[in-house]
Amino acid sequence: MEVSLLQMNRNADFTAPRTREERAILGRTLKTEGVTQEISIDHFKPLHIEKMLQYLYMGDYTVEIDDVINAMDHTTSSIPLSPMQSADYEECLVALRARIYDLGDYFQIDALKVTAKRQFQITLERGKRRKHWLRSSKWSTTLLRSLTRGCEIS
Repeated sequence: MEVSLLQMNRNADFTAPRTREERAILGRTLKTEGVTQEISIDHFKPLHIEKMLQYLYMGDYTVEIDDVINAMDHTTSSIPLSPMQSADYEECLVALRARIYDLGDYFQIDALKVTAKRQFQITLERGKRRKHWLRSSKWSTTLLRSLTRGCEIS
């Protein structure tokens, strides 16, 4: 394996060769980010990234009522008078927690995955329409199996 030293300003990093695919993906990403000075993550919504950053800085993340209400699809349902009693609210909260787990998986942050899975399971166990949500979910079966392992679903 060829290892080289990348010298930039006062800092130096060891670099190792990558596969052709990795170089293509990384090259495309770095060219864009190098020009614009902006990192673009299109796979996740800003709320999901915010929760990940909150976790990285604080060791935990919280999902507020407003977070869920703002994430709800208001084109098909109106904002409920009591959002915590709404089935849409419940399903959105479960989906949000699943998406944060997915984010931890995407960025390989195992501790975030553990936290998100625990919160997902707690939310799912408290929910009123658990089976309905799991049956109608757009999430992959593998992800749902991973998240619901050890979860009491009735």
